[in-house]
Amino acid sequence: AMHAGRLSGMFTSFDCDPGVMRYSPGDLLLLHLVQKLCREGVAVFDLGTGEAAYKGDYCQLDEPLFDSILPMTAKGRVLASGLSATQRIKSWAKHNPRAMALVARLRKLRAK
Repeated sequence: AMHAGRLSGMFTSFDCDPGVMRYSPGDLLLLHLVQKLCREGVAVFDLGTGEAAYKGDYCQLDEPLFDSILPMTAKGRVLASGLSATQRIKSWAKHNPRAMALVARLRKLRAK
């Protein structure tokens, strides 16, 4: 998707097998796409969430992720308040090592 000088790649993936990676058609396609779009004036390339080595080849900056909740009805406002509270708790837990350790233990117990 492209808008206002920004390309957002939503479905980029690469095979990490060394034999395939060496001649990766996906990597070559992305290289040609970035070169073409740079010539056309595209200034920002968003290659999606997650970490992958190829992203560092094209993008020097990491952008923080965020969620937006925009309720449109009274029922939506009630749901949005619950979702917002859940997001705040999740964010707190992700930045708290003790909470993350507890989450890991609970996940292990649930998997058994």
